[in-house]
Amino acid sequence: MPEERVELGTLLTAIGRRAKLTGEEFAALEQRDSTRHQPINLE
Repeated sequence: MPEERVELGTLLTAIGRRAKLTGEEFAALEQRDSTRHQPINLE
């Protein structure tokens, strides 16, 4: 996986921090499935 690639869960967590989510809302994001998946090949 390329180093510069941004993962969706990481991006959503960063957006939540900027949006000043409540502790409960932030905890819900932290409980997301962090299993790494293979990228879709569109070629």
